[in-house]
Formats: sequence, C-alpha cells, structure tokens
Amino acid sequence: MPLVLFGHSMGSVVAFEVARRLSDVESAPPHALVVSNITAPHRLHRRDPLPVTDDGVWEHSYSIGGIPKPIYRSRVLKNMMAPTLRADYEMLNRYRCDPSPQNSCPVTVLHSDGDVLTTLDDASAWNELTVGTYSYEGFTGGHFYLTEQEALVARLVSELGIGHTAEELRTAVPLQRETSSADRTHTIEPVH
Repeated sequence: MPLVLFGHSMGSVVAFEVARRLSDVESAPPHALVVSNITAPHRLHRRDPLPVTDDGVWEHSYSIGGIPKPIYRSRVLKNMMAPTLRADYEMLNRYRCDPSPQNSCPVTVLHSDGDVLTTLDDASAWNELTVGTYSYEGFTGGHFYLTEQEALVARLVSELGIGHTAEELRTAVPLQRETSSADRTHTIEPVH
C-alpha cells in the first residue's frame, strides 16, 4: 500500500522530515508528500518569530482561527492547552532546514488564499525541496480552511495515494465541495 504523508501547518514540517528520512531508505520511500498552509521549511527562519508566552500563543492561535471562541474564553482550557501550543511554537521558531538533501517523492502543496501566515510565494517554494514532481492546489479560506473543506482535502490526499497526480485529478474530475448555505457545488480552481 502506498504511503502518502500529509501535514497541515507545523505538521507539514514533521511530514517533510519523515519523508526525507524515508526517501533515504530504498524499500520505503513515500508515494507522495502533501503539505498545507506553511512556508517552505528552508524559508521559515525568514519570517517573524511566533509568540512564545502562554498569552501570546493563545491570542495568536485564536486570531488565525485555531481556537473557537467558547474555548478561547475558558481560562481552564487555556491553562491546559497553552503550554502544548507554546512548545509547538517554540519548536517551529528553532527549526532550521538544510535544503540540500531534497525529497525524491512528489510534493503537493495545498494553500488557501486567506492564510495570513503563508504567502503564495513562500508556499510555492516547496518546489525547491523535491526532485520529484511538484503540484499546487489553491483553496479559498483562512489558515484552517481544511476544517470547512475536509472531504475535498481527504479525497485529494486519497487519490494521490492511488497513483493520480493533482494535475490528473484536476483535469479528469473537477474537485468539488458542497457549500453549507446552499445545495450547489463549486469547483475549486488552482491558483497559478
């Protein structure tokens, strides 16, 4: 069964590093790497550092849509969750990528037009980190766009796992999602 690694935001960096290590093992290279809404790892050090205090992490996570308002307002949940988020932010601030050992597996980048953390240019720079094929899929929404388009993202990742490229999927069967406000479908067009 082919292995497709998927990561969103910081999870993309984890998936990338796993893919690099598996690419070094001839018997187990990943079939594909799918990353979502994060600057290419070799450019992460160029952006402003993420906050590292509990209050700063909590505010930042809320501002990008990562924490729903009822949870955000709870001091108890903040005290439970903020230290874990802070550790994630600190790790991402310290991470440095050596761009020289490139991935051999295909890389598909998912990026939303409203992501305030990642520019199109920084998302597209993932193509510099693979000697395999590269594709880009544009979405509508903020940093956590995939919560509203979960079925579409899951289908794309699944189809990549059975050997289709993102380009083949786009030309053969348009990617569609149901809107929550009406019974109509929208084709998600890639941004080039």
